Amino acid sequence: MLTGQVALDHDGKIVNNNMGARTRQLFEIIFALLADRCATFADFVNIHTYLSDLSRLPEHAAVRLSYFGESRPTSMMVEVSRLFKPGALLEIGIAAVI
Repeated sequence: MLTGQVALDHDGKIVNNNMGARTRQLFEIIFALLADRCATFADFVNIHTYLSDLSRLPEHAAVRLSYFGESRPTSMMVEVSRLFKPGALLEIGIAAVI
């Protein structure tokens, strides 16, 4: 289980304001954590996504679909007024079975 992941660069700073770029960075972080445990996105069973602006869902969804392919974990997506890291647009928590 991974909770509270936001799109950070190697210096711990949030990547640019583009939702697609942030989603891609976030999934690359998650991919690296999964690969370290011999897992892939196909091992996801659940994903919780928190967006600070639900109108940006299409930007997020396009990138998300490119990572999951045929895999469709259960999911929950909600809009929140603020995330733990100032300036964050999205935060993801996952559960995977390895």
